[in-house]
Amino acid sequence: MRVDLDDNVFYKIVSFWEVFFEDKTWSKQTSRIWESYQNYENAEKKENLHKAKSEKILERNMPESEVWEWLHFFRQKFLDQLKGPSPKPSTKHPIFIEEPFSQLRGQYCRTGLMGRTLKSKGKTQLDFMVKSINLPNDGPAEWENINVLGEFTISPWEEERKKKFIQLSRSVREVFCAQPLRRFIHGFCLFGDQFELWLFDRSGAYSAGPKKIVDDKEMLVRAISSYLLMSDEELGRDMSILRKNGQSTANFTGSDGNSDQIFEIKPKPVIQSTTLVTRGTTCYKTKDKSTMIKYSWSRSADNAEVRFMKDALPLPGVVKYRASQLVYQTNSHLGNLDLSGADPWDLKADDHNVTYGSNYHAMTIPSLRNRRLIRIAMTPSGRTIYSSGSILDFVAGIRDAIKGHEGLVGKEILHGDISEGNIILLKPSPANDLHGMLIDLDHSVRMKGNLALEERQSLTGTIKFMALERLEHARDTGKSIGRTCRHDLESFFYVFIVGCIEYEDVSADKANNLDRWCTNDVKGNFKLKRDDVEHFDQEILKKFTTSFKGLKELAKMFRIILFNDDGQYIETPQDCGPLYRKIIKAFDKTIEDIKGKI
Repeated sequence: MRVDLDDNVFYKIVSFWEVFFEDKTWSKQTSRIWESYQNYENAEKKENLHKAKSEKILERNMPESEVWEWLHFFRQKFLDQLKGPSPKPSTKHPIFIEEPFSQLRGQYCRTGLMGRTLKSKGKTQLDFMVKSINLPNDGPAEWENINVLGEFTISPWEEERKKKFIQLSRSVREVFCAQPLRRFIHGFCLFGDQFELWLFDRSGAYSAGPKKIVDDKEMLVRAISSYLLMSDEELGRDMSILRKNGQSTANFTGSDGNSDQIFEIKPKPVIQSTTLVTRGTTCYKTKDKSTMIKYSWSRSADNAEVRFMKDALPLPGVVKYRASQLVYQTNSHLGNLDLSGADPWDLKADDHNVTYGSNYHAMTIPSLRNRRLIRIAMTPSGRTIYSSGSILDFVAGIRDAIKGHEGLVGKEILHGDISEGNIILLKPSPANDLHGMLIDLDHSVRMKGNLALEERQSLTGTIKFMALERLEHARDTGKSIGRTCRHDLESFFYVFIVGCIEYEDVSADKANNLDRWCTNDVKGNFKLKRDDVEHFDQEILKKFTTSFKGLKELAKMFRIILFNDDGQYIETPQDCGPLYRKIIKAFDKTIEDIKGKI
Protein backbone atom coordinates (compact mmCIF):
# COMPACT_ATOMS: atom_id res chain seq x y z
CA MET A 1 0.00 0.00 0.00
CA ARG A 2 2.79 2.43 0.83
CA VAL A 3 4.21 2.21 -2.68
CA ASP A 4 0.87 3.51 -3.98
CA LEU A 5 0.98 6.60 -1.77
CA ASP A 6 4.69 7.41 -1.52
CA ASP A 7 5.23 11.18 -1.98
CA ASN A 8 1.48 11.70 -2.38
CA VAL A 9 0.22 12.18 1.19
CA PHE A 10 -0.30 15.70 2.57
CA TYR A 11 -1.69 16.86 5.91
CA LYS A 12 -2.13 20.05 7.93
CA ILE A 13 -3.97 21.56 4.97
CA VAL A 14 -5.49 24.69 6.49
CA SER A 15 -8.23 25.05 3.88
CA PHE A 16 -9.34 21.40 4.04
CA TRP A 17 -12.44 22.02 6.18
CA GLU A 18 -13.60 25.07 4.26
CA VAL A 19 -13.24 23.36 0.87
CA PHE A 20 -15.08 20.15 1.69
CA PHE A 21 -17.55 21.05 4.46
CA GLU A 22 -18.47 24.74 4.23
CA ASP A 23 -20.67 26.68 1.78
CA LYS A 24 -22.57 23.55 0.77
CA THR A 25 -26.34 23.24 0.51
CA TRP A 26 -26.30 21.30 3.79
CA SER A 27 -23.63 23.28 5.71
CA LYS A 28 -26.15 25.37 7.67
CA GLN A 29 -28.00 22.18 8.52
CA THR A 30 -24.89 20.56 10.00
CA SER A 31 -24.22 23.75 11.99
CA ARG A 32 -27.74 23.54 13.43
CA ILE A 33 -27.24 19.86 14.28
CA TRP A 34 -24.08 20.80 16.17
CA GLU A 35 -25.79 23.66 18.03
CA SER A 36 -28.57 21.36 19.17
CA TYR A 37 -26.15 18.62 20.17
CA GLN A 38 -23.91 21.11 22.00
CA ASN A 39 -26.90 22.42 23.97
CA TYR A 40 -27.82 18.85 24.90
CA GLU A 41 -24.27 17.99 25.95
CA ASN A 42 -23.84 21.14 28.04
CA ALA A 43 -27.11 20.40 29.83
CA GLU A 44 -26.11 16.79 30.42
CA LYS A 45 -22.76 17.81 31.87
CA LYS A 46 -24.44 20.24 34.24
CA GLU A 47 -26.87 17.63 35.46
CA ASN A 48 -24.32 14.80 35.24
CA LEU A 49 -26.92 12.56 33.61
CA HIS A 50 -24.86 11.25 30.72
CA LYS A 51 -23.88 8.12 32.62
CA ALA A 52 -27.46 6.92 32.30
CA LYS A 53 -27.95 4.17 29.73
CA SER A 54 -30.15 6.23 27.42
CA GLU A 55 -28.02 9.38 27.36
CA LYS A 56 -24.56 9.58 25.76
CA ILE A 57 -21.98 12.27 25.17
CA LEU A 58 -18.90 12.20 22.96
CA GLU A 59 -15.77 12.01 25.10
CA ARG A 60 -12.08 11.28 24.68
CA ASN A 61 -10.62 7.78 25.19
CA MET A 62 -13.84 5.92 24.41
CA PRO A 63 -13.57 2.20 23.54
CA GLU A 64 -15.06 1.28 20.16
CA SER A 65 -18.15 -0.19 21.83
CA GLU A 66 -18.86 3.13 23.56
CA VAL A 67 -18.21 5.06 20.35
CA TRP A 68 -20.92 2.99 18.68
CA GLU A 69 -23.28 3.50 21.61
CA TRP A 70 -22.81 7.24 21.11
CA LEU A 71 -23.27 6.95 17.32
CA HIS A 72 -26.53 5.04 17.76
CA PHE A 73 -27.74 7.61 20.28
CA PHE A 74 -26.73 10.55 18.05
CA ARG A 75 -28.57 9.03 15.10
CA GLN A 76 -31.77 8.28 17.02
CA LYS A 77 -32.02 11.59 18.87
CA PHE A 78 -30.73 13.98 16.20
CA LEU A 79 -30.13 12.65 12.70
CA ASP A 80 -33.30 10.57 12.36
CA GLN A 81 -35.29 13.80 12.38
CA LEU A 82 -34.10 14.20 8.78
CA LYS A 83 -34.97 10.66 7.74
CA GLY A 84 -37.53 10.23 5.00
CA PRO A 85 -39.34 12.76 2.82
CA SER A 86 -41.22 14.33 5.75
CA PRO A 87 -39.48 16.04 8.70
CA LYS A 88 -39.75 14.48 12.16
CA PRO A 89 -39.04 17.46 14.45
CA SER A 90 -38.01 16.93 18.04
CA THR A 91 -38.94 19.46 20.71
CA LYS A 92 -36.16 18.21 22.97
CA HIS A 93 -33.36 18.22 20.35
CA PRO A 94 -34.54 20.54 17.53
CA ILE A 95 -32.31 20.64 14.44
CA PHE A 96 -34.49 22.23 11.74
CA ILE A 97 -33.57 25.46 9.99
CA GLU A 98 -35.44 27.90 7.77
CA GLU A 99 -33.90 26.45 4.64
CA PRO A 100 -35.01 23.84 2.12
CA PHE A 101 -35.45 20.58 4.00
CA SER A 102 -32.23 18.52 4.12
CA GLN A 103 -33.04 14.84 3.87
CA LEU A 104 -30.63 12.12 4.95
CA ARG A 105 -29.06 10.45 1.95
CA GLY A 106 -26.78 8.09 3.87
CA GLN A 107 -26.58 5.93 6.97
CA TYR A 108 -23.61 4.74 8.95
CA CYS A 109 -23.08 1.21 10.17
CA ARG A 110 -20.39 -1.26 11.12
CA THR A 111 -19.67 -4.38 9.12
CA GLY A 112 -18.80 -7.99 9.64
CA LEU A 113 -15.91 -9.60 7.82
CA MET A 114 -15.82 -8.59 4.17
CA GLY A 115 -14.09 -10.49 1.39
CA ARG A 116 -11.45 -8.56 -0.50
CA THR A 117 -11.95 -7.72 -4.14
CA LEU A 118 -8.24 -7.84 -4.88
CA LYS A 119 -6.04 -10.90 -5.40
CA SER A 120 -4.86 -10.84 -1.78
CA LYS A 121 -6.37 -13.55 0.37
CA GLY A 122 -8.35 -13.15 3.57
CA LYS A 123 -11.07 -10.85 4.80
CA THR A 124 -11.18 -7.46 6.42
CA GLN A 125 -13.54 -5.73 8.83
CA LEU A 126 -14.50 -2.07 8.66
CA ASP A 127 -14.95 -0.12 11.88
CA PHE A 128 -17.26 2.42 10.22
CA MET A 129 -18.85 2.89 6.83
CA VAL A 130 -21.51 5.07 5.23
CA LYS A 131 -23.84 3.67 2.59
CA SER A 132 -27.04 4.84 0.93
CA ILE A 133 -30.10 5.34 3.12
CA ASN A 134 -32.01 3.24 0.60
CA LEU A 135 -30.07 0.07 1.48
CA PRO A 136 -30.98 -2.17 4.46
CA ASN A 137 -29.00 -1.07 7.50
CA ASP A 138 -28.33 -4.64 8.59
CA GLY A 139 -27.84 -6.04 5.08
CA PRO A 140 -24.55 -7.54 3.87
CA ALA A 141 -21.86 -4.96 3.21
CA GLU A 142 -20.56 -4.68 -0.35
CA TRP A 143 -17.55 -2.62 -1.38
CA GLU A 144 -19.48 -1.17 -4.30
CA ASN A 145 -22.00 0.39 -1.87
CA ILE A 146 -19.51 2.14 0.42
CA ASN A 147 -19.54 5.95 0.39
CA VAL A 148 -17.34 6.85 3.41
CA LEU A 149 -14.89 4.85 5.56
CA GLY A 150 -13.68 5.16 9.15
CA GLU A 151 -11.16 3.50 11.47
CA PHE A 152 -11.43 3.50 15.30
CA THR A 153 -8.89 2.91 18.06
CA ILE A 154 -8.63 3.95 21.69
CA SER A 155 -4.85 4.17 21.33
CA PRO A 156 -3.16 7.60 21.13
CA TRP A 157 -2.72 9.26 17.73
CA GLU A 158 1.05 9.35 18.25
CA GLU A 159 1.22 5.54 18.52
CA GLU A 160 -1.30 4.31 15.97
CA ARG A 161 -1.50 6.97 13.28
CA LYS A 162 0.46 5.18 10.55
CA LYS A 163 -1.10 1.78 11.27
CA LYS A 164 -4.65 3.12 11.11
CA PHE A 165 -3.91 5.22 8.03
CA ILE A 166 -2.55 2.16 6.20
CA GLN A 167 -5.63 0.15 7.22
CA LEU A 168 -7.89 2.94 5.99
CA SER A 169 -5.90 3.20 2.75
CA ARG A 170 -6.25 -0.52 2.08
CA SER A 171 -10.00 -0.28 2.50
CA VAL A 172 -10.04 2.75 0.20
CA ARG A 173 -8.17 0.72 -2.42
CA GLU A 174 -10.81 -2.01 -2.13
CA VAL A 175 -13.53 0.59 -2.73
CA PHE A 176 -11.76 1.93 -5.81
CA CYS A 177 -11.40 -1.63 -7.09
CA ALA A 178 -15.13 -2.26 -6.67
CA GLN A 179 -15.97 1.24 -7.96
CA PRO A 180 -13.20 1.74 -10.56
CA LEU A 181 -14.51 5.10 -11.78
CA ARG A 182 -14.77 6.53 -8.28
CA ARG A 183 -13.52 10.12 -8.29
CA PHE A 184 -12.64 10.45 -4.61
CA ILE A 185 -13.73 9.20 -1.19
CA HIS A 186 -13.92 10.70 2.29
CA GLY A 187 -12.62 8.88 5.34
CA PHE A 188 -11.46 9.49 8.90
CA CYS A 189 -9.51 7.90 11.74
CA LEU A 190 -10.66 8.22 15.37
CA PHE A 191 -8.03 7.85 18.12
CA GLY A 192 -8.10 8.08 21.91
CA ASP A 193 -8.22 11.86 22.13
CA GLN A 194 -7.82 12.96 18.50
CA PHE A 195 -9.29 12.41 15.05
CA GLU A 196 -8.13 13.03 11.49
CA LEU A 197 -10.29 13.65 8.41
CA TRP A 198 -9.01 12.40 5.04
CA LEU A 199 -9.85 12.57 1.36
CA PHE A 200 -8.39 10.08 -1.13
CA ASP A 201 -8.33 10.23 -4.91
CA ARG A 202 -6.21 8.97 -7.80
CA SER A 203 -3.57 11.63 -7.06
CA GLY A 204 -3.02 10.89 -3.36
CA ALA A 205 -4.39 11.47 0.15
CA TYR A 206 -5.14 14.82 1.80
CA SER A 207 -5.90 15.77 5.40
CA ALA A 208 -6.48 18.73 7.68
CA GLY A 209 -4.19 17.04 10.19
CA PRO A 210 -4.98 15.76 13.70
CA LYS A 211 -7.69 17.51 15.69
CA LYS A 212 -8.63 17.21 19.37
CA ILE A 213 -11.89 15.41 20.12
CA VAL A 214 -12.64 17.82 22.99
CA ASP A 215 -11.43 21.09 21.44
CA ASP A 216 -12.63 20.37 17.88
CA LYS A 217 -15.76 18.37 18.65
CA GLU A 218 -17.86 20.62 16.41
CA MET A 219 -15.76 19.58 13.42
CA LEU A 220 -16.18 15.86 14.17
CA VAL A 221 -19.94 16.06 14.77
CA ARG A 222 -20.50 18.16 11.66
CA ALA A 223 -18.28 15.92 9.52
CA ILE A 224 -20.21 12.80 10.49
CA SER A 225 -23.48 14.64 9.78
CA SER A 226 -22.13 15.92 6.46
CA TYR A 227 -21.25 12.43 5.25
CA LEU A 228 -24.94 11.50 5.55
CA LEU A 229 -26.19 14.60 3.69
CA MET A 230 -23.76 14.61 0.76
CA SER A 231 -25.00 13.83 -2.74
CA ASP A 232 -23.42 11.07 -4.81
CA GLU A 233 -21.40 13.73 -6.63
CA GLU A 234 -20.19 15.29 -3.37
CA LEU A 235 -19.21 11.82 -2.15
CA GLY A 236 -17.07 11.33 -5.25
CA ARG A 237 -19.09 8.60 -6.93
CA ASP A 238 -19.00 8.20 -10.71
CA MET A 239 -21.52 10.28 -12.64
CA SER A 240 -20.37 9.45 -16.18
CA ILE A 241 -22.20 6.17 -16.74
CA LEU A 242 -25.99 6.24 -16.66
CA ARG A 243 -27.34 3.10 -15.02
CA LYS A 244 -31.09 2.74 -15.40
CA ASN A 245 -33.49 -0.17 -15.81
CA GLY A 246 -30.64 -2.66 -15.96
CA GLN A 247 -28.83 -0.74 -18.72
CA SER A 248 -25.49 1.07 -18.56
CA THR A 249 -24.81 3.78 -21.13
CA ALA A 250 -21.91 6.13 -21.86
CA ASN A 251 -22.89 9.29 -23.72
CA PHE A 252 -20.13 11.10 -25.66
CA THR A 253 -21.48 14.61 -26.20
CA GLY A 254 -20.23 16.40 -29.29
CA SER A 255 -16.87 14.62 -29.42
CA ASP A 256 -14.55 16.03 -32.14
CA GLY A 257 -17.36 18.26 -33.37
CA ASN A 258 -19.55 15.27 -34.18
CA SER A 259 -23.06 14.58 -32.97
CA ASP A 260 -23.59 12.78 -29.67
CA GLN A 261 -22.59 9.13 -29.60
CA ILE A 262 -24.31 6.82 -27.12
CA PHE A 263 -22.80 3.44 -26.26
CA GLU A 264 -24.57 0.77 -24.24
CA ILE A 265 -21.88 -1.00 -22.24
CA LYS A 266 -21.61 -4.11 -20.14
CA PRO A 267 -21.74 -3.18 -16.42
CA LYS A 268 -18.52 -4.94 -15.39
CA PRO A 269 -15.13 -3.71 -16.67
CA VAL A 270 -12.92 -6.11 -18.60
CA ILE A 271 -9.75 -4.25 -17.56
CA GLN A 272 -9.16 -2.28 -14.38
CA SER A 273 -6.35 -1.16 -12.10
CA THR A 274 -5.72 -2.64 -8.66
CA THR A 275 -3.64 0.25 -7.33
CA LEU A 276 -4.86 3.53 -5.88
CA VAL A 277 -2.58 6.38 -6.99
CA THR A 278 -2.44 5.51 -10.64
CA ARG A 279 -3.97 6.23 -14.03
CA GLY A 280 -6.73 3.87 -12.93
CA THR A 281 -7.17 2.51 -16.45
CA THR A 282 -10.62 0.91 -16.73
CA CYS A 283 -12.14 -0.56 -19.89
CA TYR A 284 -15.73 -1.55 -20.66
CA LYS A 285 -17.03 -3.45 -23.65
CA THR A 286 -20.13 -2.32 -25.49
CA LYS A 287 -23.05 -4.74 -25.49
CA ASP A 288 -22.61 -5.36 -29.22
CA LYS A 289 -18.89 -6.15 -28.57
CA SER A 290 -17.80 -3.74 -31.31
CA THR A 291 -16.22 -1.04 -29.17
CA MET A 292 -14.12 -0.59 -26.05
CA ILE A 293 -14.68 2.40 -23.76
CA LYS A 294 -11.47 3.21 -21.92
CA TYR A 295 -11.26 5.50 -18.90
CA SER A 296 -7.94 6.69 -17.46
CA TRP A 297 -6.66 9.49 -15.24
CA SER A 298 -4.04 11.40 -17.22
CA ARG A 299 -1.57 14.04 -16.05
CA SER A 300 -1.34 15.38 -19.60
CA ALA A 301 -3.03 18.73 -20.11
CA ASP A 302 -3.33 18.34 -23.88
CA ASN A 303 -4.82 14.84 -24.08
CA ALA A 304 -1.72 13.40 -25.73
CA GLU A 305 -3.13 9.87 -25.96
CA VAL A 306 -5.96 11.00 -28.21
CA ARG A 307 -3.49 12.89 -30.38
CA PHE A 308 -1.27 9.82 -30.75
CA MET A 309 -4.25 7.57 -31.52
CA LYS A 310 -5.38 9.90 -34.28
CA ASP A 311 -1.85 10.07 -35.69
CA ALA A 312 -1.66 6.26 -35.72
CA LEU A 313 -4.78 5.85 -37.89
CA PRO A 314 -5.03 3.53 -39.73
CA LEU A 315 -2.40 1.13 -38.37
CA PRO A 316 -2.82 -2.67 -38.07
CA GLY A 317 -2.03 -3.92 -34.59
CA VAL A 318 -3.09 -0.69 -32.85
CA VAL A 319 -6.64 0.07 -31.74
CA LYS A 320 -8.58 2.61 -33.76
CA TYR A 321 -9.89 5.89 -32.35
CA ARG A 322 -13.64 6.67 -32.47
CA ALA A 323 -14.40 9.39 -29.92
CA SER A 324 -13.14 10.95 -26.69
CA GLN A 325 -14.35 13.16 -23.88
CA LEU A 326 -13.04 14.88 -20.75
CA VAL A 327 -15.18 13.46 -17.94
CA TYR A 328 -13.74 15.01 -14.79
CA GLN A 329 -10.55 16.40 -13.27
CA THR A 330 -9.24 16.31 -9.72
CA ASN A 331 -8.94 20.11 -9.71
CA SER A 332 -12.74 20.14 -9.51
CA HIS A 333 -12.46 19.08 -5.86
CA LEU A 334 -8.79 19.85 -5.07
CA GLY A 335 -8.41 23.13 -6.95
CA ASN A 336 -9.21 25.34 -3.95
CA LEU A 337 -6.96 23.48 -1.51
CA ASP A 338 -3.99 25.52 -0.35
CA LEU A 339 -1.13 23.02 -0.16
CA SER A 340 1.60 25.65 0.23
CA GLY A 341 1.76 25.19 4.00
CA ALA A 342 0.90 21.49 4.05
CA ASP A 343 3.25 18.85 5.42
CA PRO A 344 4.18 15.81 3.29
CA TRP A 345 4.03 12.50 5.12
CA ASP A 346 6.92 10.18 4.34
CA LEU A 347 5.37 6.76 4.91
CA LYS A 348 8.77 5.09 4.46
CA ALA A 349 10.19 6.91 7.49
CA ASP A 350 9.22 7.08 11.15
CA ASP A 351 5.63 7.93 11.99
CA HIS A 352 6.22 11.64 12.44
CA ASN A 353 9.09 12.24 10.07
CA VAL A 354 8.30 15.09 7.68
CA THR A 355 10.58 15.10 4.65
CA TYR A 356 10.70 17.80 1.99
CA GLY A 357 12.10 16.19 -1.16
CA SER A 358 13.62 18.08 -4.05
CA ASN A 359 10.30 18.10 -5.89
CA TYR A 360 8.14 18.87 -2.85
CA HIS A 361 7.24 22.47 -3.69
CA ALA A 362 6.26 21.51 -7.24
CA MET A 363 4.12 18.67 -5.90
CA THR A 364 2.14 21.11 -3.71
CA ILE A 365 0.91 23.15 -6.69
CA PRO A 366 -2.66 21.87 -7.32
CA SER A 367 -2.44 22.44 -11.07
CA LEU A 368 0.64 20.18 -11.26
CA ARG A 369 -1.15 17.49 -9.25
CA ASN A 370 -4.21 17.66 -11.45
CA ARG A 371 -5.35 14.46 -13.12
CA ARG A 372 -7.91 14.45 -15.91
CA LEU A 373 -10.33 11.56 -16.35
CA ILE A 374 -10.53 10.97 -20.10
CA ARG A 375 -12.73 8.39 -21.77
CA ILE A 376 -11.98 7.13 -25.25
CA ALA A 377 -14.12 4.98 -27.51
CA MET A 378 -11.96 2.67 -29.59
CA THR A 379 -12.46 -0.34 -31.79
CA PRO A 380 -12.26 -3.32 -31.79
CA SER A 381 -13.00 -4.31 -28.20
CA GLY A 382 -10.99 -7.52 -27.87
CA ARG A 383 -10.25 -9.40 -24.67
CA THR A 384 -7.36 -9.46 -22.21
CA ILE A 385 -4.24 -11.41 -23.09
CA TYR A 386 -4.49 -13.46 -19.90
CA SER A 387 -7.90 -14.71 -21.07
CA SER A 388 -6.39 -16.31 -24.18
CA GLY A 389 -8.34 -19.41 -25.12
CA SER A 390 -5.41 -21.20 -26.74
CA ILE A 391 -1.63 -21.14 -27.07
CA LEU A 392 -2.09 -20.02 -30.68
CA ASP A 393 -4.14 -17.00 -29.54
CA PHE A 394 -1.46 -16.11 -27.01
CA VAL A 395 1.52 -16.35 -29.37
CA ALA A 396 -0.17 -14.79 -32.41
CA GLY A 397 -1.65 -12.01 -30.26
CA ILE A 398 1.78 -10.95 -28.98
CA ARG A 399 3.26 -11.25 -32.48
CA ASP A 400 0.63 -8.92 -33.96
CA ALA A 401 1.06 -6.44 -31.09
CA ILE A 402 4.81 -6.37 -31.85
CA LYS A 403 3.97 -5.64 -35.49
CA GLY A 404 1.70 -2.82 -34.33
CA HIS A 405 4.53 -1.47 -32.18
CA GLU A 406 6.85 -1.46 -35.20
CA GLY A 407 4.20 0.48 -37.11
CA LEU A 408 4.01 3.08 -34.33
CA VAL A 409 7.78 3.48 -34.38
CA GLY A 410 7.52 4.01 -38.14
CA LYS A 411 5.24 6.96 -37.34
CA GLU A 412 7.79 8.21 -34.77
CA ILE A 413 5.61 7.21 -31.80
CA LEU A 414 7.02 5.15 -28.91
CA HIS A 415 4.35 3.28 -26.94
CA GLY A 416 6.41 3.37 -23.73
CA ASP A 417 4.35 1.04 -21.52
CA ILE A 418 4.24 -2.49 -22.92
CA SER A 419 2.50 -4.70 -20.36
CA GLU A 420 -0.02 -7.51 -20.18
CA GLY A 421 -2.78 -4.98 -19.61
CA ASN A 422 -1.99 -3.09 -22.81
CA ILE A 423 -2.32 -5.97 -25.26
CA ILE A 424 -5.74 -7.25 -26.31
CA LEU A 425 -6.59 -10.40 -28.23
CA LEU A 426 -8.97 -10.51 -31.20
CA LYS A 427 -10.94 -13.17 -32.99
CA PRO A 428 -9.47 -13.33 -36.52
CA SER A 429 -11.77 -13.44 -39.54
CA PRO A 430 -11.26 -14.19 -43.25
CA ALA A 431 -11.21 -10.43 -43.86
CA ASN A 432 -8.87 -9.64 -40.97
CA ASP A 433 -6.31 -12.14 -39.66
CA LEU A 434 -5.23 -9.99 -36.70
CA HIS A 435 -4.95 -11.89 -33.40
CA GLY A 436 -3.80 -9.03 -31.17
CA MET A 437 -3.52 -5.26 -30.80
CA LEU A 438 -1.85 -2.62 -28.65
CA ILE A 439 -4.01 -0.31 -26.54
CA ASP A 440 -3.30 2.49 -24.06
CA LEU A 441 -1.02 5.20 -25.42
CA ASP A 442 -1.04 7.13 -22.12
CA HIS A 443 2.74 6.95 -21.77
CA SER A 444 3.53 7.34 -25.45
CA VAL A 445 6.03 9.96 -26.63
CA ARG A 446 7.41 11.31 -29.87
CA MET A 447 10.62 9.72 -31.12
CA LYS A 448 13.69 10.84 -32.97
CA GLY A 449 15.50 7.84 -34.33
CA ASN A 450 15.12 5.15 -31.67
CA LEU A 451 14.98 7.50 -28.66
CA ALA A 452 12.09 9.31 -27.00
CA LEU A 453 12.27 13.08 -27.53
CA GLU A 454 10.79 13.96 -24.15
CA GLU A 455 11.28 12.06 -20.93
CA ARG A 456 9.92 12.59 -17.43
CA GLN A 457 12.30 12.57 -14.50
CA SER A 458 10.22 9.98 -12.67
CA LEU A 459 10.05 6.34 -13.70
CA THR A 460 6.91 5.70 -15.76
CA GLY A 461 5.47 2.44 -16.98
CA THR A 462 4.63 -0.94 -15.48
CA ILE A 463 7.48 -2.08 -13.19
CA LYS A 464 6.95 -5.82 -13.67
CA PHE A 465 7.59 -5.58 -17.42
CA MET A 466 10.22 -2.83 -17.36
CA ALA A 467 13.53 -3.21 -19.21
CA LEU A 468 16.67 -3.88 -17.18
CA GLU A 469 18.48 -0.77 -18.38
CA ARG A 470 15.63 1.44 -17.18
CA LEU A 471 15.60 -0.25 -13.75
CA GLU A 472 19.38 -0.03 -13.45
CA HIS A 473 19.42 3.69 -14.26
CA ALA A 474 16.61 4.34 -11.77
CA ARG A 475 18.51 2.35 -9.15
CA ASP A 476 21.68 4.39 -9.68
CA THR A 477 20.22 7.87 -10.19
CA GLY A 478 16.63 7.78 -8.96
CA LYS A 479 15.55 9.07 -12.38
CA SER A 480 14.32 7.67 -15.68
CA ILE A 481 16.63 7.05 -18.62
CA GLY A 482 15.47 7.97 -22.11
CA ARG A 483 13.15 5.23 -23.37
CA THR A 484 13.89 3.39 -26.62
CA CYS A 485 12.15 0.90 -28.90
CA ARG A 486 14.65 -1.69 -27.58
CA HIS A 487 13.23 -1.16 -24.08
CA ASP A 488 9.69 -1.80 -25.34
CA LEU A 489 10.77 -4.97 -27.16
CA GLU A 490 12.29 -6.23 -23.93
CA SER A 491 8.97 -5.53 -22.20
CA PHE A 492 7.24 -7.73 -24.81
CA PHE A 493 9.70 -10.46 -23.79
CA TYR A 494 8.63 -10.18 -20.14
CA VAL A 495 4.94 -10.22 -21.07
CA PHE A 496 5.58 -13.45 -22.98
CA ILE A 497 7.52 -15.00 -20.07
CA VAL A 498 4.92 -14.02 -17.47
CA GLY A 499 2.16 -15.59 -19.56
CA CYS A 500 4.06 -18.88 -19.89
CA ILE A 501 4.43 -19.08 -16.11
CA GLU A 502 1.27 -17.47 -14.70
CA TYR A 503 -1.65 -17.78 -17.12
CA GLU A 504 -2.49 -21.47 -16.90
CA ASP A 505 -4.87 -22.39 -14.08
CA VAL A 506 -2.92 -24.89 -11.98
CA SER A 507 -3.16 -26.18 -8.42
CA ALA A 508 -1.75 -23.95 -5.69
CA ASP A 509 1.19 -26.27 -5.00
CA LYS A 510 2.32 -25.97 -8.64
CA ALA A 511 1.64 -22.27 -9.15
CA ASN A 512 4.49 -19.83 -9.73
CA ASN A 513 4.60 -16.11 -10.44
CA LEU A 514 7.10 -13.35 -11.12
CA ASP A 515 5.69 -10.83 -8.67
CA ARG A 516 9.18 -10.47 -7.20
CA TRP A 517 9.88 -8.25 -10.21
CA CYS A 518 7.43 -5.59 -9.03
CA THR A 519 8.11 -4.80 -5.37
CA ASN A 520 8.68 -1.37 -3.82
CA ASP A 521 12.45 -1.90 -4.10
CA VAL A 522 13.82 -0.88 -7.51
CA LYS A 523 17.27 -2.17 -6.57
CA GLY A 524 15.82 -5.57 -5.67
CA ASN A 525 13.63 -5.65 -8.77
CA PHE A 526 16.64 -5.07 -11.00
CA LYS A 527 18.82 -7.69 -9.31
CA LEU A 528 16.16 -10.42 -9.31
CA LYS A 529 15.14 -9.82 -12.91
CA ARG A 530 18.76 -9.69 -14.09
CA ASP A 531 19.54 -12.94 -12.25
CA ASP A 532 16.49 -14.60 -13.80
CA VAL A 533 17.56 -13.56 -17.30
CA GLU A 534 21.14 -14.76 -16.73
CA HIS A 535 20.06 -18.10 -15.21
CA PHE A 536 17.22 -18.51 -17.67
CA ASP A 537 16.89 -22.30 -17.80
CA GLN A 538 16.75 -22.78 -14.04
CA GLU A 539 14.84 -19.67 -12.96
CA ILE A 540 12.44 -19.21 -15.88
CA LEU A 541 12.09 -22.13 -18.31
CA LYS A 542 11.77 -24.65 -15.50
CA LYS A 543 8.65 -22.82 -14.29
CA PHE A 544 6.72 -22.91 -17.58
CA THR A 545 3.37 -24.57 -16.96
CA THR A 546 2.39 -27.71 -18.85
CA SER A 547 0.41 -26.06 -21.66
CA PHE A 548 3.23 -23.58 -22.34
CA LYS A 549 6.19 -25.99 -22.32
CA GLY A 550 6.06 -26.13 -26.12
CA LEU A 551 7.07 -22.44 -26.18
CA LYS A 552 10.46 -22.95 -24.53
CA GLU A 553 12.34 -22.78 -27.82
CA LEU A 554 10.65 -19.50 -28.72
CA ALA A 555 11.51 -18.16 -25.26
CA LYS A 556 15.17 -19.11 -25.75
CA MET A 557 15.30 -17.47 -29.17
CA PHE A 558 13.58 -14.31 -27.89
CA ARG A 559 16.17 -14.07 -25.10
CA ILE A 560 19.12 -14.61 -27.47
CA ILE A 561 17.87 -11.85 -29.79
CA LEU A 562 17.75 -9.38 -26.89
CA PHE A 563 20.56 -10.60 -24.63
CA ASN A 564 22.92 -12.85 -26.62
CA ASP A 565 23.69 -16.42 -25.52
CA ASP A 566 25.20 -15.40 -22.18
CA GLY A 567 22.30 -13.19 -21.12
CA GLN A 568 24.31 -9.97 -21.37
CA TYR A 569 22.32 -6.85 -22.23
CA ILE A 570 22.40 -5.62 -25.83
CA GLU A 571 22.17 -1.83 -26.10
CA THR A 572 19.72 -0.14 -28.44
CA PRO A 573 21.08 -0.25 -32.00
CA GLN A 574 20.88 2.67 -34.41
CA ASP A 575 18.34 0.68 -36.44
CA CYS A 576 15.88 -1.55 -34.57
CA GLY A 577 14.50 -2.98 -37.82
CA PRO A 578 16.64 -6.15 -37.66
CA LEU A 579 15.46 -6.78 -34.07
CA TYR A 580 11.81 -6.61 -35.14
CA ARG A 581 12.44 -8.91 -38.10
CA LYS A 582 14.24 -11.53 -36.01
CA ILE A 583 11.59 -11.53 -33.29
CA ILE A 584 8.64 -11.66 -35.71
CA LYS A 585 10.34 -14.44 -37.70
CA ALA A 586 10.76 -16.51 -34.51
CA PHE A 587 7.09 -16.00 -33.64
CA ASP A 588 5.99 -16.86 -37.19
CA LYS A 589 7.91 -20.15 -37.07
CA THR A 590 6.33 -21.10 -33.74
CA ILE A 591 2.86 -20.20 -35.02
CA GLU A 592 3.35 -22.45 -38.06
CA ASP A 593 4.51 -25.27 -35.79
CA ILE A 594 1.41 -24.86 -33.61
CA LYS A 595 -0.92 -24.83 -36.62
CA GLY A 596 0.78 -27.95 -37.96
CA LYS A 597 -0.16 -29.82 -34.79
CA ILE A 598 -3.81 -28.73 -34.77
